[in-house]
Amino acid sequence: MVFCGRCGLQLAPGSSRCPRCGALSEVNVVSEDPHMNDATVISPRRDDMDTLPIQTGVTPVPPAQYIVRSADPTSLNIIDPNTPTSISSRPGSASTPFPSSDPISYPGYPPPSTPGQYQNWQTPPPPEPKRRGGFIALVIVVLLVLLALGGTAVAVLNPTLVQGLLGSHPTPTPAATATTPAVTATAPATATTASTPTPTAAQQARATIEQYYTYVNAQDYQDAYNIWGSAEQTAQPYNSFVTGYANTIHDNATITSLTEQPDGTVMADVTVQATEQSSSGQVTNTYQGWYDIGIENGSWKFLNAHFSKIN
Repeated sequence: MVFCGRCGLQLAPGSSRCPRCGALSEVNVVSEDPHMNDATVISPRRDDMDTLPIQTGVTPVPPAQYIVRSADPTSLNIIDPNTPTSISSRPGSASTPFPSSDPISYPGYPPPSTPGQYQNWQTPPPPEPKRRGGFIALVIVVLLVLLALGGTAVAVLNPTLVQGLLGSHPTPTPAATATTPAVTATAPATATTASTPTPTAAQQARATIEQYYTYVNAQDYQDAYNIWGSAEQTAQPYNSFVTGYANTIHDNATITSLTEQPDGTVMADVTVQATEQSSSGQVTNTYQGWYDIGIENGSWKFLNAHFSKIN
């Protein structure tokens, strides 16, 4: 079909002048392949056009159209083929609107949903939280079983402990008490004799010497003086005894020998290293001598003694 470039009237084939406006027209029909046999291409929805990638370097193929060029060079209706043109409908025919923006159906996909399609949709309820009551009950049962087993083991292995916890004590029978008085009376004496043997005279003498120098180094001169026998105390009063230790700082006694005498006394050879205070400072002097140790009034005493300074 051919149309006038001025008024848009459809022209008969081969016409050079428009019967309506009288404009001279030169008709050039440019037709291109309408691509009638090409595969159908489904255009995307208009709301998705913004998300489509833009292809560069591709020239779009315009649809087949008729370009009407006016033969009058002074005419204002010269159509520039490089400017966009609008295709008008035939005169007297109803205008055809552009395709609407209704959703397009895609092959292999269900039709678009209608309003209210999901109005009956219900959100599934959230999963119920797991209850821990069963686990706690199982733990309690296991603990009770363990306690029961432990109590049974204690009752079997140590029944006395269980009786003590319960406050019950076995009561001895009268028969057993009546038949064992002699054994009860003699057993402690036998056990005492076996566990604490009577010390010998030499052991008693050694203990007496060690106790004496313990009192001296602690400056407990009264108890040290009491270890001397009555004859030695008469020969040397207490004040004179204390004066003899006025410069003594510490005594270190070494027992070299203990000899038991026929009369029951013990002769002890002793070396004493005495740390003493002098005018020039602390000095250490060595004394060597002996003690005659025996029993007086039921206690071991120094019955006699003799010491000499050897350095």
